[in-house]
Amino acid sequence: MFLTRNIKNVRLVTVRGKSFRLKSVRIVRVQAVTIVTGKEKKLEEFLAISVTETAILKGKTAMNYKLSRYNYQRKLKNGKTLIFNGASNACIVLEKQKMQEFNNLEERTDFSEMLIEQGFWVSAEECEEFRFHAYKQSNLFQDTKARNIVIAPTMKCNARCYYCYEQGREIPTMTKEIADQTVNFLVDFAKNSESVNISWFGGEPLLAIDTIDYIMKNVGKKLPENVVLSSSITTNGSLLNDSVIDLMKNSWNMKYVQITLDGCKEYYEKVKDYKNKEDNFSNIIESIKNLIKNDFYVVVRLNIAKDNTWDLIKLIEFIKKEIGTPENFDFVAMSIFDFGNGNDNRILTAKEINRYCAPIFRKMFQEGYWRDGLQSVLRSRALPCAALRSNSFCIDPYGYLYKCQHYLTDKKSNVGNVFDGVIYNKEFCRWCSAKMPSKCNKCKYLPICQGGCKQMGNPCTIIKYIMPALLEMLYLQNGGEKNGSIVESKQ
Repeated sequence: MFLTRNIKNVRLVTVRGKSFRLKSVRIVRVQAVTIVTGKEKKLEEFLAISVTETAILKGKTAMNYKLSRYNYQRKLKNGKTLIFNGASNACIVLEKQKMQEFNNLEERTDFSEMLIEQGFWVSAEECEEFRFHAYKQSNLFQDTKARNIVIAPTMKCNARCYYCYEQGREIPTMTKEIADQTVNFLVDFAKNSESVNISWFGGEPLLAIDTIDYIMKNVGKKLPENVVLSSSITTNGSLLNDSVIDLMKNSWNMKYVQITLDGCKEYYEKVKDYKNKEDNFSNIIESIKNLIKNDFYVVVRLNIAKDNTWDLIKLIEFIKKEIGTPENFDFVAMSIFDFGNGNDNRILTAKEINRYCAPIFRKMFQEGYWRDGLQSVLRSRALPCAALRSNSFCIDPYGYLYKCQHYLTDKKSNVGNVFDGVIYNKEFCRWCSAKMPSKCNKCKYLPICQGGCKQMGNPCTIIKYIMPALLEMLYLQNGGEKNGSIVESKQ
C-alpha cells in the first residue's frame, strides 16, 4: 500500500513493528513500514507509506458508505492500481488484493477507517457536490486581508502574436488624470487590508513604464504604513534591461515576473513578430538570468499549439542548459485558445490535448521543473479563478473596472470605473455567482475545476485530458517504480 498527501522533497525513514498515528492517518500493527518525509526529518505535511505486510483487525461491519465519486483510478504497468481523490487530494497505490478490500464496503477494518479519513469512502447519504457548491459560494464574498488588482497602463504592444485575444481592440495608454484617480481608487480599495499587490498587464506594460512608476510611487506614499505594497508583471520581456530591473526591484517592490516563450529562437521570433528585428530571444534569456540573480521569482509560460510541441521540448532542454533549475524559476504551460482571430488550425481540440500537452508537462517534470506544479494542479479549490471574488478587479487605461482581463477596453462589460467605484450591475452579478453548467454537478473533476473559465463559457479543464500523465508524475515524484507508468485508458 502506498499513501501520499502534500508532496514535498523526499527522504526515507523506516519504522518496524509499531502501532502509530501521524496526522489524520492511522496504521495499526504494521509489520514493515517505509515512511517518506521532508528533509528536516519531521513527520508533518508529506506522508507516503509502503506497507509490505499489514495485519488487519476485524471490526464492525461498515454500512452506509460508498466510494467517493471523486476517486480517479488508473492501472499501473506493474499491476498495481493508483487512486487519487480530487476532494481530499489523497493518493494511494494498491496491490490487487488490497483493491478487493478497497471495493468491499461491507466490512469495517482499520484499512477502511483510513479510507474514510482520507475521503476515498464517504457516507452513503452525502451529496458530495453540495459540499463544493457551498465551498464555492462561501468564497465569492470572502473579505481577505490581501488585496490583488490587475492594471493595464497601456494596450499597446511591440509584439504581434497570432493568438493574442486583444487583436482588433482599442490600444489606449493611461493619461495622468486616469493615473491620479487610479491611485485614489487603490488607496480606498486597500482599506482594512494588510497588503496590496498590483499585477501589471497589457498590451505590453513596459511600454508605459512612466505610468507604472508614477502609480507605484504615489500609492506607496498614500497607503497606511501598516499596508504592504508589492507588484508583479506579465511581460514579453523584450524591454527588460538593467535600469528597468533596478526599478522593478527597488521602486516597485516587484516579486514575480511572468514571461512567455513560445519555442526556441527561430519559432519564437516568428510567432512574436516584433516590430524591431533584433535578437529579442537571446536578450530575453539574458534578462531572465538577471532577474533570477536579483531574486525575482520568474515563471516562463509555454503556450502550446499543434505546431510547437517539439520546439517547446527543445526549449525546456535549452533553458535547463542555460539557467539550470534555481528555486526561483519555473515553467507553466497552457494550450492556446480560439478568440476568433483566425488561428483555428493551430488550436487543440479536446481529443488532442493529451497528445500535444502531456509531453510538455512530462518534460518539465523530468528536467526538474514544475516542483510545485502537481500540488497547484491536483488540488481541490474554492473557485476556478480569482475573477469570481467580489473584491477582484482589473483596470484598463480608460479607468474602467472589469472582472476579467480578457475584457479590458470592452466597455460594455465594465463593472464600474476608478471615478465612481464599483457598480453592482448584471455583469458583476454574472461573475460573482456560484452558478455553473448542470453537467458539472456530476463530474468527477468538480473539486479541481469548479466549473472552469466563465469568460470562455465554462470549458472542461485541461486537467481532465492529461490526468493519466499527471498521476504518473505524482507516482514517480513520491518514489514509485519507473516501470509503474500509467496504462492509458479512456476518460
